[in-house]
Amino acid sequence: MLQGEGFQVYDASDGTQALQRLAQNAIDLAIVDLFLPMHDGIEVAAEIGRRSPSTRILLVTAYGEHPRAREAEKIFKENYLEKIALEQSLIQKIRHVLTTC
Repeated sequence: MLQGEGFQVYDASDGTQALQRLAQNAIDLAIVDLFLPMHDGIEVAAEIGRRSPSTRILLVTAYGEHPRAREAEKIFKENYLEKIALEQSLIQKIRHVLTTC
């Protein structure tokens, strides 16, 4: 979906792999799942911010009612998206994050 919209995509199965991708590539935007295998998405996002301050972050979750998701929504504000709305608004949200942050 994202490649079809002209974005270059690097995937990662967990936070450690995401940070490796970040070290190897110039990343404009990291889409981070709140509940990553073996990692907390908020912590991974914070580490991405420390290592690459110019990388923008969009935090996503399928568990919008989870207390950690409510915390993430407060921290990430407009850069937070529940997966239920993902397909309809992902491209729109990416363009917004890349142009306003």
